[in-house]
Amino acid sequence: MVNKKIRMYICMVGIAATIFIGKAAYAVGITDGQVVSANKAWKITFSHSIALDDLTKQGIVVQDSKGDNVSISIAIGSDDKSILINPPEGGYKSGENYTLILNNKVHNNKGEKLKDTKSMHFSIQKSVEASTALHRIYSSNYKAGLIDSSGKLVVQPKYNYIKLSNNNDYSINADDNNPIIVSLGSKYGLIDKAGNIILEPKYDYIYGFSDGLSRAKINNKIVFIDVNGKVVIEPQFKEAGDFNNGLAAVKGDNDKYGFIDKTGKVVIQPQFDAYTEGGGGEGFQFQYNFNGDYAAVVKDGKFGVIDKLGNYKIKLDSNFKMFVSDSLILVGQGENGYKYIDVDGNTVFSNSDMPVSSAMEAQDLFFENGFASYFKKKSGASYSMGIVDEKGKVISDAKYDYFAPRISEGMAILRANNEYVCLDTATGNEFSVDAEYVGEFKEGLARVYVKGEGNSYYIDKTGKKVLQPDSSFDSIGDFENGLAMVTYKGKDAYIDKTGKIVWQE
Repeated sequence: MVNKKIRMYICMVGIAATIFIGKAAYAVGITDGQVVSANKAWKITFSHSIALDDLTKQGIVVQDSKGDNVSISIAIGSDDKSILINPPEGGYKSGENYTLILNNKVHNNKGEKLKDTKSMHFSIQKSVEASTALHRIYSSNYKAGLIDSSGKLVVQPKYNYIKLSNNNDYSINADDNNPIIVSLGSKYGLIDKAGNIILEPKYDYIYGFSDGLSRAKINNKIVFIDVNGKVVIEPQFKEAGDFNNGLAAVKGDNDKYGFIDKTGKVVIQPQFDAYTEGGGGEGFQFQYNFNGDYAAVVKDGKFGVIDKLGNYKIKLDSNFKMFVSDSLILVGQGENGYKYIDVDGNTVFSNSDMPVSSAMEAQDLFFENGFASYFKKKSGASYSMGIVDEKGKVISDAKYDYFAPRISEGMAILRANNEYVCLDTATGNEFSVDAEYVGEFKEGLARVYVKGEGNSYYIDKTGKKVLQPDSSFDSIGDFENGLAMVTYKGKDAYIDKTGKIVWQE
């Protein structure tokens, strides 16, 4: 029972929703059936320090309309009096109804429990059907809008800019539940997939959502906003990076880097150095991001790997270290070459032929879709190239030209003897293509560019020509979410995999 002299209250930061619990329980501003975004995170603030143990976690539940518990995650706030309830991975279901329940298992550090069970109902915004992707279009006056995969107009072309899904050139994935970043004039805001405004354009820039939050710039200050456009972390740092795995890098007053959690609490004090190579737009700045539970850091000119408590998983030393995949770290050893290690320090692959001591030298050694290049010295400063996977298995011997490969969908696009080579990384089978350019495989097809209008075409993973638009097509692009952007008789258009035009400027 709650001590009569202590008044515990809970503040749910959402859409003006507040619950107070004390000697006499009552609620203010609660509206059942609030409509929120699929990535809504609820912040609950108590009057006293809360004990976030297993018992309290059992007392905070979100149930769907069938009464089944949803797999949420819970984190403690920076003041020890607030709790952040994060949505399930992938977000809540579009159009579904939910209930957030707090019962008397929730207690403070003195063991005092909430007096009564409280609940709040909410529902999720309906979005474009999950099976529908969106594709960016431009009007004749170069304003951006969106169509669906059938060519139907979804968002009128009135924006200066529309941000797309990561790694896409012109489409938004069907399973991307984040709001869409748009700009009008010089200001940035948010819309949903139906074109409804979530946040009126007011920011100088919105960077992109990661872990449910995005950096937004206004008056040369960085804030963090949630998927509803609400500021959840006020400006307090000189610089800040994106959230990855619950933490974001920040630059402190001492010009060192540390990490904060999603409540803005500093969990790893600023102590790590900036690390920059090159100059101008070509320079490289060491990015402090957590890959799962670990991050590579630089301190006093030495490189190491820390965990989420700031403890060293791999101690500092002079060898260059950087994550080059979700699980592997590249260790540069100067003239002794380099190796890939896992977070336990086990060597997965090593190569003594190529000297690596910095990020600029490591840029060709990053993994892409599970594979990376490796290089063997031929003569003098000349190298040949092969392919290795994340387990250190050599997929192909170093017999190709030194070339930045494009690797996707299990296919590597390489160069040898002045021809493009398409390598199946699963079988080792390969075929050559005599062309000016071969793009990466997307949705099972790769575009092949041959000089002259109307000569470009698409091949499948066996090298078979499967689609060749006629001579009216000036250029063709990669397929994304079922459509490819092309230029037809001088105008932008989209085609499907049969070559049919589904939309034209």
